Formats: sequence, structure tokens, C-alpha cells
Amino acid sequence: MGHLGRRAATADLSHSGQCHYPDLTTLSASSKDLEQRLPPSSDPATDPVQSPRPGPTASNRQLGYRGYTSHNSIFEETESHLELLVGSAPPEANQLDHGVRQDVRRVSFRDLPVPLRETCLLVLRCLPGQSNEQIWFRDRQQEPKGWADVAVDRIMYSLQSTYGHLLKRGDAGLEAMAEILCINTTRAVRDDFPNSQQWLEQFYGKNLRWESLGLCWAHLVRVSDVLDALRPRDIEWIEGKESLETARTCLEYCITMARHFTNGNVLLLDLSRRLSTLSSIIDGDESFSSHASHGVTIAMMAYLGLHALEDKKPYKPTFSSEYKRRLATQIFVSDKLGIAFTGRPPFITGRYCSIPLPLDICDEDLASEEAAFERACSFVDEAGWNTRGGLYPATVTRARAMTSFVRDELLEIALGKGVFATTDQLLNIKTRQQAIVSGFPESLKYRPEHLNDSSIDNGKLYIAIIIQLDHLQNIFFAERLLLQHGNADTGDLLATSFELVCLTLKLWTHKDRFADTFILRNFQWLVMAYGAPGGGILCQELLYPSFTGTHSKHSEMTRSTIVQQLSLLVGFLAWVRPTKPNGDLCADTRAIIQRILDHHLNSGTDRSSIFDAVDWGSLAQPDFNFDLLDTFEWMRNDI
Repeated sequence: MGHLGRRAATADLSHSGQCHYPDLTTLSASSKDLEQRLPPSSDPATDPVQSPRPGPTASNRQLGYRGYTSHNSIFEETESHLELLVGSAPPEANQLDHGVRQDVRRVSFRDLPVPLRETCLLVLRCLPGQSNEQIWFRDRQQEPKGWADVAVDRIMYSLQSTYGHLLKRGDAGLEAMAEILCINTTRAVRDDFPNSQQWLEQFYGKNLRWESLGLCWAHLVRVSDVLDALRPRDIEWIEGKESLETARTCLEYCITMARHFTNGNVLLLDLSRRLSTLSSIIDGDESFSSHASHGVTIAMMAYLGLHALEDKKPYKPTFSSEYKRRLATQIFVSDKLGIAFTGRPPFITGRYCSIPLPLDICDEDLASEEAAFERACSFVDEAGWNTRGGLYPATVTRARAMTSFVRDELLEIALGKGVFATTDQLLNIKTRQQAIVSGFPESLKYRPEHLNDSSIDNGKLYIAIIIQLDHLQNIFFAERLLLQHGNADTGDLLATSFELVCLTLKLWTHKDRFADTFILRNFQWLVMAYGAPGGGILCQELLYPSFTGTHSKHSEMTRSTIVQQLSLLVGFLAWVRPTKPNGDLCADTRAIIQRILDHHLNSGTDRSSIFDAVDWGSLAQPDFNFDLLDTFEWMRNDI
């Protein structure tokens, strides 16, 4: 297989002896004519949409998930009872497909609304060798790791081998290619294949779709999962043209085009999830763009029924079932991370979900042939963890999902109206969280000594810190709720806050180990989500001291170490540039902590009255939106 490099992008890639393309003098021809001129499949037996397949102008509209309260559930029950009484349904009833509706539609590029046509052309002009070339595909540096790597590799090769002839013909060629993409996107995506190879064939070669190009843009900017983002890519930006905004625009346009022709599929849902992640990176987690795109993702997830996946016993895993489980858990985790930061109502809760955890298998095995996939599944224990001790994206997804299910309970208590919880219930949640973490595999567990061990992979160390921060934040929320419900303050919250701040600062003080761009871009979020709330509790301790000497719940916590950690936290907050997402929030938080430290260290005033002695001036009060994170509420109470 050849590869599309920067120079190769402008070479003659037509392969006219092997492929046939639409005649550019007949662009107004019907979609059917264009379909007939598509390059023939090299192996029709492996073409997932070859037989049976709808006509080229057919639109396959998948009907959405329908639950117990839907209008047709009673008729489905009646039909089941009828089959019990009279036997199997008549042949004509068996031929009725309740999942896919086909309505004949003709797809002609020139018949599309002008905004959609311009959207198509903008995306295509950014491809290699085009007038606004943004990306290039270098020679493969390593074997593809997972299904997305394989897919992007084949999609980019398809642009070279199958569509290179069109890409060389200016706007006329791009219009012809856009029409082919639109035709292909009208076809329903099947997800009942036993392995990834057949499923992937629906997205490259002569089956190239708008979702295919969207995957390339998402892959380019590494918005997938926290571990996969650290892997190198074969697709790169043209030097000097790197732009997250450009990637977001092209990804969003690909999703827009796909949604114009289909109600949804799992890959489109995955792209929507990645767009939400990219929006949070660009605009911040509090932004409406991030909030809105995440809402669309949840809506599509519920429409496709991924919130209600079956957990049959015994379970026979397939690529499709595992991909759906991974995708559903990733979306659920994102929802809980967002709520924990903004305090907005959840888009979906555990009360309405049935999301089995994915198995802990590596991406290479997930993307492998059936025999290799089944062999990999045999190394998974009864709890779903891999017994080979590796750290894979699925390992991280499982761990964060388990923590998110617990967090969902805590958030329901914190945000729900009329939700009452007893001290015993909160203590039970806290105990379950501690038990969950203790059951994690060793590859996920953070060890302080690993920071100074160069043999430990930096990416794995980063993952372990993130998992531990998630755990500590759940304990932090539980402790805050216990105090709100009248439980006695035994110092546990202060000890947990100290750990949160110390661990968050490890990322900054050891940033030479975490210098990867795709780790550093998360720092401004990490310091506000985990470090700042704990810092607020430490500030309260300086304002109203509760212990002397060494804290009884934490052997390393003294008045001196609190001041040291807060001083480092000020440095971390100052490191975040004001132009970054949450930059203003970081600046306001830093100013408050700095005032507390200055007065604590410089004033001879009795510490019990330090708050009254501080000159706050017109200092802005940071708004964390979520009271469990807002540990600076004492400013509002006293000013």
C-alpha cells in the first residue's frame, strides 16, 4: 500500500487503468449515473453493501431507539403474544424491517442547498494537493494500533488511489467527489459484522463517506481518549497551518453533511463525541459551544439506543458490541466530568442507563481478525480486566467509567431537588469508591516513587495520576456532602484537599516529563478542576486554623507545607495564560490565594481574625458554578 506524502499529493494519482470516474462534462447527471461509474470493488464478496444493497438513490433512515413507554411498545408485545398463539409470523411480516426505512431520494450535488454545497467544497479544498491544503499523510512510521489508525490509513490511501483523479481537476472534480460522498452517506451503516475489517470497509475505497473525512480531522488533532491521544499519527498538519479552529470547522462540517443524509450511526456518534471534546479544548468546559455539542452527542446516543445496551449472560463479545460499550462509557464519563466542573444538570444519569463496561482488551486485538480477537478475550478475567497486565485505552475507559458511576450518585444528591441522603448512605458511597479503586489493576495505580523513575512510561504515569485525581475528587465530593448534611468535621476533607492539591501540582512541577503537547493542553483544566477547589479548603485552614503541628489525618500536612503547596499552586495558576480557556478563572483564583498567603506571611494579626484584616479591594470572586467545587464561598459569605 502506498502513502500520500506532501509531494505525492500533487503527483498523478489517477490509476486510470484500474478505476473509472464520473465524466466531469456530465456533472448534472443523476446520482444513479454517478453510482454506476464508481470504481468497482476488488472483491465483491467482501463488500458490506454489495449484496444486498439499496439502490444508489435510496436513503436508509434508521428508526431510533424506542423504550418501554413508546407509542408502539404495546403493539410489539401484542405481536409477540400473537406469535406464541399462532406460531411464527407470516413470511411477509418477516420481510418487514422495523429498524431501517428506505425512501427513494435522488442525490445530486447541484440540487443541494447552496450552504451545503459550499460546506462540501470547503472541506474538500483542505485535502492534500488542494488549493487550501492543510494536511499531509507521511510514510507510515509504525503499524496502526487500533481500528481508527487502520481506518485513517485506508481512508487517506483511498484519497490517493481511488479519488486522486478527481482531486486533480479543480472545483469540477471536487463537486463530482462530493456527490459520490453524499451518495455513499445515504447508505445505512451496518454494525452486525463479527470483526472490524468488514465494518471498516463501509468507510473507505469506493464506500468513502462524509464520516470518513470527519474521522481524519478528529484523528489529526488527537481527540479520542486520554491514552490514544498520546500516540503518534501518520497524518500531520502542513507546517505553519496547524489550527484547532480549522480542524473543528472541518469536523463540524463533515458531521453536518452526514446528518443531512442519515439519522445517525455509531461512527457519526463517535465524531460528535470528539467534536464536543475539541470544543471544550478550544473554548473551555464552561462554554456554550462545548455544552451544546455534548448535548447533541447525548441526544444521538439515546436515539441510537446506546444508553440501553443489553448485558446478556453469557456474553459473546464482537467488535461491534465492544465498540458500542466503549463509546457509551466514554460519553457517560464526559457527561460526569462536565457536570463536576459546571454544576449544570446532567444530560443523562445512571437511572436511565444500562451501559455494560467494555472488556479490557487492547486496540490492536479489537481491530484484529476473529481468531485473534477471541484469543485476546480469553485473557480477560471474570471482572473484565486483562490478566496480562497491560495498560490500554479500554483499561482507562473502564476505570473512569466505574468512578463516574459513583460520581453520578454524588451529583444526584448534590444537584437534585428533594433528594435526601443519610450519613450512612454517603459513607456507603465513599466506601464503595475506595473499594473500586483498590480493585484496579496495578497498571492504573499511582505510586509517588514513579515520578523519579525514568523507566516508567510518561504516558502511563500521566494516566495513573489522572485516575487517582478522579478518585480523590469523588472522596472530596463525599466529604463535602457529609459536612453539608451535618456530619462532624473530623479533618478528612482537609486531608483529601491537601492530597488533591499536592497531586495536581506534581503534573506542573514535573512538566518536563509531561511535555507532550496533548498533555499540556489539559493543564489549564486540570488545575481548575482538581487543584483550585482543594486550594480553597487550604485557604480556609489558613483563615481559621483547626490544628497545630502535624495533622492527625495526614503525616505530611503542617502549616508550613500548606503554605508551600499554596505558593506552588499560585505559580501553576500564573502559568496558565489569560487567553487560554478558563484563563480568567485561573487569574481570579490566583489573586485570592496570593492575598491569603501575603497576609498570612506578612501580618502579625491574630490568625483567627485574618479574614477581617485582608484588604480584598475590588477582587473578583471566582464562580465555580458548582457548590461542591466552590470552596471559595466564604468570600461571598463574609464580604
